[in-house]
Amino acid sequence: VHPDALLETRRARAALQGGYELNEFVTQSTNLALVLAGCHAGDAGLVRAGLRDVLVEPRRAPLIVGFDAAKQAALDAGAMGASISGAGPSVFAWYETADAAQTAAPKVQAAFAAAGFTSQSWVTPLNSPGAHLL
Repeated sequence: VHPDALLETRRARAALQGGYELNEFVTQSTNLALVLAGCHAGDAGLVRAGLRDVLVEPRRAPLIVGFDAAKQAALDAGAMGASISGAGPSVFAWYETADAAQTAAPKVQAAFAAAGFTSQSWVTPLNSPGAHLL
């Protein structure tokens, strides 16, 4: 879901400056390993356990008005996880089925609407063909 809000990449990058604790990197590495293992094994439980960003999201989330409510709406609608897409303000969520994602998208958009932003949503498979030149 992409809210119609502006977040300059320069500002999003600046939010990442400063020190990080070693345990944050260990936790993030563990989470990444869980997601990768879950994708490899087809185990949604592993993906769900690992789909948490402890490095970037905590620093960038305050820059995105409505993010916390949008993420919670995605999780409440059954997402395996949700976070900031790129530098933001877009939010992504992983669902086990396209139907679940289609059902959840308006709920995430409603969270941004409550924060004063219109938004657009897209539901795509993970193995989609990606961008190509027309």
